[in-house]
Amino acid sequence: MQGASGVFPCVVLFLGRKGIEMKKSFLCRSLILLGTWIAFGIFLASIGWASPLPRPERELLLRLQQAQECLAEGRLAEVLPILEQIFSTPRWGYVPVAGQENLYLPVERAAAMLVESLPPEAQANWEAWCAAKASRHLDEAVQQRNTEALRQVAIQYPATRFAAEAALLLAADAFDHRRWPEVIRWAEKIHSAPWAPKELKQQALLLAVASHLCQGRPTEARQSLGQLEKLGLGKGVQLAGQKLPSATTPQNLIDLLNRAIALDRQPAATEAFEPQAANWPMFRGDATRNRSSDWQGPIGQLRWRIEMEAIEEFAGPPFEGGKGPRFSIPGAYPAAHPLLTEQLALVRLPTRLVAVDIWTGRQKWEFPPGGDAFFSKIQGERVLPGGVIVRMHTPQAILSRQRIFDDAPYGQMVVWGNRLFLLDYLLFPGPSHLSAFGVQGSPGPSRPSYNRLVALDLRKEGKVLWSVGGASGEDEPALAGVFFMGPPLPLEGLLFALAEQGEQIRLVAIDEATGRLQWSLPLATPERIVIQDSLRRLAGATPSYADGVLVCPTSAGVVVGVDPWTRSVLWAYETALTESVLPHRPMRVILVGGARIVSPEQEYFSSIDSTATIVSPYVLIAPVEADLLFCLDLFSGRLCWQRAVEGFRYVAAVVEGVALTIGDRKVSGWQLRTGKPAWEELYQPLPEGYTMAGRGFRQGRLYYLPVVRGETSALLPIDIPTGRLGQPLELPTKTRIGNLAAAGKTLVSFSSEGVEAFGPEKP
Repeated sequence: MQGASGVFPCVVLFLGRKGIEMKKSFLCRSLILLGTWIAFGIFLASIGWASPLPRPERELLLRLQQAQECLAEGRLAEVLPILEQIFSTPRWGYVPVAGQENLYLPVERAAAMLVESLPPEAQANWEAWCAAKASRHLDEAVQQRNTEALRQVAIQYPATRFAAEAALLLAADAFDHRRWPEVIRWAEKIHSAPWAPKELKQQALLLAVASHLCQGRPTEARQSLGQLEKLGLGKGVQLAGQKLPSATTPQNLIDLLNRAIALDRQPAATEAFEPQAANWPMFRGDATRNRSSDWQGPIGQLRWRIEMEAIEEFAGPPFEGGKGPRFSIPGAYPAAHPLLTEQLALVRLPTRLVAVDIWTGRQKWEFPPGGDAFFSKIQGERVLPGGVIVRMHTPQAILSRQRIFDDAPYGQMVVWGNRLFLLDYLLFPGPSHLSAFGVQGSPGPSRPSYNRLVALDLRKEGKVLWSVGGASGEDEPALAGVFFMGPPLPLEGLLFALAEQGEQIRLVAIDEATGRLQWSLPLATPERIVIQDSLRRLAGATPSYADGVLVCPTSAGVVVGVDPWTRSVLWAYETALTESVLPHRPMRVILVGGARIVSPEQEYFSSIDSTATIVSPYVLIAPVEADLLFCLDLFSGRLCWQRAVEGFRYVAAVVEGVALTIGDRKVSGWQLRTGKPAWEELYQPLPEGYTMAGRGFRQGRLYYLPVVRGETSALLPIDIPTGRLGQPLELPTKTRIGNLAAAGKTLVSFSSEGVEAFGPEKP
């Protein structure tokens, strides 16, 4: 089989080409929400638009429009050959959804919805029309054991039993390879298909029950089993090649499945790599970006400190009574986020990653050993036309400042079990009017159009397990020349990352253990490549995940929803670039430590974080390239509400239906369902004299916000549902606080002045 090592052994255990009737899946809900909106969207697509979402070929759009006209006029017989032409044509692009501004569907999904909207008689005719070719393609895919060919059958012949059979075989193959969410998603596609025969639904539901049991989810297994009961136990259901007796009870079936699974089950390579208990493994804690920390408090004492490196040349004068360089840039906040495991604190400094003992602060290892070699290579002067040499701050100082304040892809990492994933070879971006330090170009060698994704072994002092990307692709040639836009998101043994390759933004799925590319999916085509777009390059982009949907911000004017288990784009929402992100927006020049810094005007507010926050069925996102906060439906991409970015810099957390947004000197709460203010006061000012200092963390219904006032750094507790502010909890330090990570009895802060850990001295 291409792309898999099995020979559909689950076909023997569970099915032939037979079997699920479950609750309405998210795909079915999407059809309900979007089914009536396609009518005029195809016409709108034919007139074109400027967008990172490419439109299909004009001929394909005309065929879609022609099919719609035939449907509207009742000429059903004429629709079938047109639909066949559409599905046999290579497809890439999006069409707008009528009545939903800025919402788009991939053309193949829009075409499939046309088929699914046919009346029952016409759908039967469509299946008969496709039968000969579909059956041949399905048989060839099975004989060749080709999973990609099965996917093409499922896409090319929608609303037919052949698509349902292909989906069932894909579910069986996923079961054999222990990809449980993929099994369940294919099963949901079958159950949501009215045209799928009952016996196929039964077999798919049986696979779903078994997958839930394999994941240790008995409650979900019994829910699916209840749906199977409604279809009838023992009637067409096969287990291990035998039909179940008509007297089979749900408990009998559970016992039979448990025995079958125990006999066949072997340890999977990824099972040893599970998240640890007391930790903070990724940006904002988990895949939804809304995790509650297990920090036990209290703040305790200053346990250890690491001085910030490579900042002497641009640091301002020290605070009175302070030691070492102390500086900050108005309106700029730290970009790096520390991670915590049970034994280590992991921090990305400007020239290296350091892994330190969480209790003593003693360095265990660093990556790369000896620090970033690029720092010693870049030169501190620039030659202008005519041979004029301009002296400037050293490139080392400029790159340090970039990595401390601006470079989110550099400063964010991910821990999964005993592996650490980070991006390497992140150098200067293109010309920037948006950087906190106003660098108008690169003082070093030409900027490469690629970077690297590296996996380190935490058990072996940061030993490199694999590295992909770079000019050659290194451990994966298919990823040669790729520019990873942000750290990956680990799910079920795969790493999902957003990457730019061949002038396309793609979602790539990489094997967590080996770095091998499993598949990739094109999402958008940006106006400029990432190394020529400082905003995108420094803001980065990383996915969030919940309930089977991967939400992919791009920082290029579009957010895309993807079903990672069926490898399909569900929707795309365009967040049009606004004038506020263009170079001519109001700017001013300030002095910091003797350096001239280009900065936005004080009254301008922009988001500093494009990461999507998911509280199903809602997605909150404030893209850095727009000046709006959007709330979208997770399953359809439909806009629920939006608000202007007035006075806030990032979405902090969501609790009990209230979304907390943080500004420089004030905080706000918004009702998640309506977007209306959730508190009595629209804006809640911070205590007098305090300003926000970075990203905090949620613990239950409280959000602990890092704040500073002069030399005082503190945690400000905010009760999210009510908006009540607690008494600031002062930290035992004169160092400026910054981005926080908290787990167990440890609180770690990363700021422009250094890294500090607080808590009890001993475990």
